Amino acid sequence: MLLRSTLWTAVLLGYCGAAAAADRCTMIRLPDIQVTMHGLTPMVSSKIDGTEEPLILDSGAAYSMLSLEVAARLNLSHYRANFYVVGATGAMTVPDVAIAKTFAFDQAQLQYVDFTVTPGVFAAGAAGLLGQNVLQLADVEYDLADGVVRLIRPVGCGNRPMAYWATAQNVSVVDLRDTSALHPHLLGRAELNGSSIRILFDTGAPHSIISLHAAKSVGVTPGTPGVTAAGEVSGAGGEPKRVWSATFASVNIGGESILHARVLIGDIEDSEADMVLGADFFLAHRVYVANSQHKLYFTYNGGPVFNLNTATPAPQPAAGPAPAAESAAAAAASSASDMPSNQPTDGEGYMRRAMAYSARHEFASALADLDRACQLAPRDPRVFYQRALLYRHDQQPGLALADLSRAIALDPGDIDARVAHATLSLPNRPAVEADLAAIDHLAGSEDDARLSAAALYGSLEEYAAAAHQYDVWIDSHQADTSAWAIPPQTWAIAFSGRCWTQGAARLNLRRALSDCDRAVDLLPKSAEALDSRALVYLQRGELDHAIADYDAALKLQPRRAGALYGRGLAEMRQGHAASARADLAAAVAIRPAVAQRFASFGLEP
Repeated sequence: MLLRSTLWTAVLLGYCGAAAAADRCTMIRLPDIQVTMHGLTPMVSSKIDGTEEPLILDSGAAYSMLSLEVAARLNLSHYRANFYVVGATGAMTVPDVAIAKTFAFDQAQLQYVDFTVTPGVFAAGAAGLLGQNVLQLADVEYDLADGVVRLIRPVGCGNRPMAYWATAQNVSVVDLRDTSALHPHLLGRAELNGSSIRILFDTGAPHSIISLHAAKSVGVTPGTPGVTAAGEVSGAGGEPKRVWSATFASVNIGGESILHARVLIGDIEDSEADMVLGADFFLAHRVYVANSQHKLYFTYNGGPVFNLNTATPAPQPAAGPAPAAESAAAAAASSASDMPSNQPTDGEGYMRRAMAYSARHEFASALADLDRACQLAPRDPRVFYQRALLYRHDQQPGLALADLSRAIALDPGDIDARVAHATLSLPNRPAVEADLAAIDHLAGSEDDARLSAAALYGSLEEYAAAAHQYDVWIDSHQADTSAWAIPPQTWAIAFSGRCWTQGAARLNLRRALSDCDRAVDLLPKSAEALDSRALVYLQRGELDHAIADYDAALKLQPRRAGALYGRGLAEMRQGHAASARADLAAAVAIRPAVAQRFASFGLEP
């Protein structure tokens, strides 16, 4: 086990005394872990050797993990491991192991905690993962819908049901493979269309996903009628892999049946599991992992279980209710006030719960909680920023801008709020330029906010300033020894963006073409990259190449107005008047301002 020693402050749930009965079940509550949902990514605030670092709560990770860049920045000593780590998409890496002298979150502090170290970047700007080498210290209650994970040590509870909150609800139970430091994964069994499958409970996976092999075993493949493409997913260190959305007659987990379930399928390449139950599943349930019993208990919260189809019927509950007289709650609690409450008490608590509601697409409940958070914490810029994001999603830009202005007034250095404020302020040039000047001053050369700033400068037709932002970001990362770890999608955005900017301004068209070639190599099916390269070809007078790229872009996105208009211009120059007029008219019908946009590039019929 990589964790070497611990220091905890314990809080008792219920009465525990020297004269307690021999069969008294006592649940010792350790300090909670506060969780903030960033979309479907559960985030934990931690301090590693005194430095604040955000981590992804990842029940599917055998070990806690840090990126190579973070370990180097914290100057942690590390050594080469004698094992390898397998990501969700099958990528194998041999990590180093770094030692943190102190690791703290909320009221808890651990000493001498080991983290595996791996190159690459993590979702939501995280420094790494909080994994099972820490979580297995106790039983774990995952209450992501309320923004908290509770660590509980049961004493004298034997095999009593541990879903202490469920005195009147139906409780589902899954037998877990015996967990240990050598076998830390939460593995059990379920039924897919009546056939037994192996399942992994993994909060680090945003969406639940079934392996192609398991899906095929019950007659479902990517070619089955009704199965649709659903983009790509990436595991730690792995290449993006395609996934599809498919409907299954039933998924039965621990006695809970989800009928007509719409779930992702893909090549997850996990030798131990046929299905990964991700953060979407955890948000729809309250889950208690009884490491002490090798069992997992859960109850249904409501909402879509797999977060793909909100019309999916609610699950059918387990066969019978948890007997109140035998439950851990009845055995442990001397009074209801001793039990943990789900009701937030401060602005941050309401904000965390709101972000969980938002991740479940329960936006009305999220807004109500954020309203309360803003009332309770009027000096906290985060609550106004989160409410602004919700207003923006609800197509209320005026309210969103007001909250973003409030967040910036409280924290002028909040780069994310500046980017969002500038985006919503378009086409108010003075407001956008003020935000862009602040972003340029605040952001590091490697900060992804520079890519957002470059796109915003392009929207203002300030192409030289846009190219400068791309230059700064690309140059800083090309000089970085870990640049290869940046996702190919991000590199493609940078190169395609700089290519388009230079094509629009007719600047350095040779470098522009090279940039777009790199973007297309990275993402051959990117309509944006193909469209950008076509613009450069058009500016260079290479009309056949321009039309070929516009054709490819339009095959991917048939209503892409810029590609239609650009192809029309190229066809006009080749003397194909009829097809040119048809393309130009179709482009203007989709986006009337497209002709003016191309005129600003010096391109007119």
